[in-house]
Amino acid sequence: MNRKYILVRHNYIIDSVLYIGYGIIYNFRDEKLIAEDLTIVLQDVIALINLCNRLDLSPLHFSDV
Repeated sequence: MNRKYILVRHNYIIDSVLYIGYGIIYNFRDEKLIAEDLTIVLQDVIALINLCNRLDLSPLHFSDV
């Protein structure tokens, strides 16, 4: 299975408070989609990424998910 959906992690600052936000990158061939800062809960985004990869989610539905 080709992993098309991968984890993205960035540091963010809101009102002088630093936090880590996690998101998803779809990267396959020459197409790249990014959904950043979806959650601060790493386990939740990992579960979503695993589900998207297991079900081979079409990039057409990326924004719906």
